[in-house]
Amino acid sequence: MTGRAGCFGCAPANRAGLRLRFREAAGELVSAVSLGAEYESHPGVIHGGIVATVLDETMARAAQRGREGAVVTVGLRVRFLEPMRSRRRYVARASAVSQQGPSLTLRGELWGQELIAVAHGVFRVLPARRRGGVA
Repeated sequence: MTGRAGCFGCAPANRAGLRLRFREAAGELVSAVSLGAEYESHPGVIHGGIVATVLDETMARAAQRGREGAVVTVGLRVRFLEPMRSRRRYVARASAVSQQGPSLTLRGELWGQELIAVAHGVFRVLPARRRGGVA
């Protein structure tokens, strides 16, 4: 499961991007993640903004499943428990928590050998595009 050609989070051809690939597993959207030194804030430690981006992208993709309109982030809260280290394998997970009208709430987690970060995101479903413009 891949996304738009220029997407920072998921486009396989975006050399500067994270190139996340997603699969469904047990009602969740899951992505294996391993990042290099180009995403570090300190030697061996991935920048917190990149960790937040991994979780945001995973939750947004989970929110997008089965919907025609675009899904955008309207709120994001991340709790960092441990540093994410470069060149190690992690798993990002996202699952739906609730929906009220066009707003969806999701939970995301980043796991290594232990829980690295937890996120809660609120996403809004935008109307599907119509021919000739936005709905």
